Parts: sequence; structure tokens; C-alpha cells
Amino acid sequence: MHLIYGEGTESFARLLEEIIRKYPDQSILASNLRYLDFLPQSPKDFSGSGHVVLSNSTKLQNLYRPAHQQHAFNMTNVGLQITLPLIPTLVPDIFFGALDCWDVDSAVEKSMRKISRIWIPLMRSGTPEASRFARLLYPEGFVSAQLHCKPNIPDTSSDTPSDTQSDTTDDEKKPRAKYFDLVGPKMHVDLLTKKPFATLMSIPPYDPSPAGIRSPLLLCFPRGLANYRLYGIYTNLDAPLKDPQSSLPSLTHARIPLIFPYPIEDVCGVPVCKVLVVFRARKSSLPTYVAIYLANFPDKKTNDEESDQGSAEFKPVCYVLPSWPPWSAIPEPTLRSLNLPDSLSHYAENGDVLVTVQATPCTEIERKKKGAATKRYVVLTQIVLDNKTRIKEAEAAMEVDSQASSGMFDYIGKEFSADDKDIVHSVREQIGKKRRRVMHASDVEGTEGQ
Repeated sequence: MHLIYGEGTESFARLLEEIIRKYPDQSILASNLRYLDFLPQSPKDFSGSGHVVLSNSTKLQNLYRPAHQQHAFNMTNVGLQITLPLIPTLVPDIFFGALDCWDVDSAVEKSMRKISRIWIPLMRSGTPEASRFARLLYPEGFVSAQLHCKPNIPDTSSDTPSDTQSDTTDDEKKPRAKYFDLVGPKMHVDLLTKKPFATLMSIPPYDPSPAGIRSPLLLCFPRGLANYRLYGIYTNLDAPLKDPQSSLPSLTHARIPLIFPYPIEDVCGVPVCKVLVVFRARKSSLPTYVAIYLANFPDKKTNDEESDQGSAEFKPVCYVLPSWPPWSAIPEPTLRSLNLPDSLSHYAENGDVLVTVQATPCTEIERKKKGAATKRYVVLTQIVLDNKTRIKEAEAAMEVDSQASSGMFDYIGKEFSADDKDIVHSVREQIGKKRRRVMHASDVEGTEGQ
């Protein structure tokens, strides 16, 4: 490095500050910090950011085209000022900031590639009006939140780059996966990071064995709580859930957004961890409840020698129970299906509720046990409680893109444009009424003359 940036550990941070002044590249924040600072102090902090790309990257554009979310950010004399979508969690002072950069999997087949958006954990300091935050080094310096994918949808859109269309034939055309981001467009907040730039969080010790199924659940809400509020968290799913506060202290911690489930022996003899999170609708004449079933099952694929060594040894699954009264037990057919991990998946959608779960490693809290490092995970759970509104917003955005005007020559030589449709209709109605009155008056005059 040039000596213009100084010496010592702060020299690399000064280089990044100079890059921030010239380029709006938020991927600089996609780093695993080793020090309590907002910016990394060594290139080693970017060792896990090899697949991170910007929104205008060709690698990302061939699979998914995100909405324009780039905002200016700069270093001030107080700290870093940046505008990010803030994603709330169970704890009021802990959030995720969604960056305008993405993690694209390097799988050979496009249909097998995974796209994730980079989130950075943040902790609010002070009052909400001040909007002052610090980076939180948990579960990692940054988290790759996977985008949901809807396969088996024919690719009929015209937004695919022309160079990719020319290389494919009719036999090679296959249904392309449709990705969508769950982060709401109205979640942007102008925030400021002030010293101390980063902070740690004390996590209660827990044993992730066997197979990591005791990994805690980290609940986040990419679009907020909408018209719902948290009603209760339960573990005993066989009995009626009468007291919503009885199991809450034993499952959660006062200052961390985690739910620690209890291991329960399944009917097949396989230990699993089950949790039921219930939400109640606000401002409703009749009480309306929505229950979300979350569970960690041992993953059979990890026992295979050919499985990925970096994958989790458990399978997080979810299920939505709409319009379910919490004072009654879960119906037997539904309970039987919930005990079968093959009938559940990492994605569940029912009406206004959408839930996704994924296993995220926790490198900051890896502990050695009996001479070997113990892998620890957190189940990142994204909950959307206004899914119908999200779908309408996505459809409206697609219509705006398809109906975008190409310029002032769209309606050249035409008498009316699309904006004059209502005016033309009303004018035609008035002309028709006037013609009918004239014809009626002429008929009356002819009758009187006869």
C-alpha cells in the first residue's frame, strides 16, 4: 500500500474511506470484521466475500434483476451516514440492514443457483429518533439471506439480455426460476454509525448437538408486522395453548432476538425441536390468529459421504396454520403431517403469511469441544404478514415497466393518447347526448307540421 494512507492497522481503513468517497459500492460493508470497527482493517476480512456482486453485475442480471435501491453514503466527521432498508427482529433495538449487493452461487446449472441478498446486523444506540446504529458481530459480520425461488415458471419475460437469448435454442429453453426479494420498498431509513462502530452480544451457552437441531431461531420481519402483533411462543403442541406467557421466558432471552427450542422426541423416535409462534390481528372485530410452525429435523443427506462438508446437519422447516384458534389443539391430520419432515420445506405460503427458513453459520461463537471445532448455526426465519400486498406491489411494478413510454414520439400522428382515454370517453358521451336531443327535437317539429 502507498504511504499516503499512513501506517499501521488504520491504513487499510483509510483506503476504504477514499473508495467510499468516489464509488457508491456497498459491498465494502460485506466483510467479516475481526475488530470492533465499521470498516475492515485487513484484506483478510473479505475472505468470505468472493461471490458478492453488485446489482448491475452481469452474473446477477442473467438470473435476477433487482429494483433500483442504490443510495448515496459517505463518511462524515461523526461517522458513516447511509440509507438502508431496516429489517426488524423480535428485539426492538436489533435490526438487519439490507445492502445493495448480492451473493450469487457458482453452480453449473442456472436452475440450481442460489441468489442471496447481503444483510448486516445492526444494533441501535440511543433513541429511535436519533437513528444511530452500530454493527453487530452476530451471527456473522454479514448474512446472506436467500431469495425465494419459484421454479417451473416458463420464462416469457422480455427482460432477459439479448446475448443470452441468442445462445439458446428451442430444445435448450427450460423454465427459468423466478426470484423475488421479501424486503419491503418502504423500509428505508437514513441512519448514522457513530463510535463505537461495532459491538458484541453475549449469547447464552447452548449445546447444538445432536446434529445441530437445537440451533436457535432468529426471527426477522422484512416488511414489518403489518396489522399483526406477537401473541405467544409455544413448545407443547399436543395440548391446548392457554397461557401465551408461560413458555416465553424459557425460550427467549431479554436482549437477543433468538428463540431456543426444546428437543422433543418425535413419534418415530427421532429427536426434533419444535416451536409454534402465534400472531394476532390488530383492530379486528373478531379475534384472528395466525400460527407459524417451525422445526429442526436431522438431515439424512449430511450422513452421506458425498454431501457438502460445510452444510448443516439439520433441516429447518416451516408451516403456516391460518385462522387457527390458540385455545384448541392442533388437528390430528395436521399434527401427523408436521411430524414428517419430507412433507415440509424451507418455504411456506398461505394467504397473507409467507415464511422462509435457512441455516446460517455462526462463526463468531464457534467453540472447541474435545479438541475439535463445533459448528454452530442460527435458523434465519423471514416472516411476511402482508403477502397479498407484496404480490400486488410486484405486479404493479411489472406493469409500470412494461408500459414505460419510449419518448415523445409514441403518439405522433395520432389524435388521442392513452392519457386522454377518460376525456375522450366523456366527450363522446356528451356528443352522443347532444345528437339524440337534436334528433328528438327534429322529430317533434315534423310531427307538429304534419
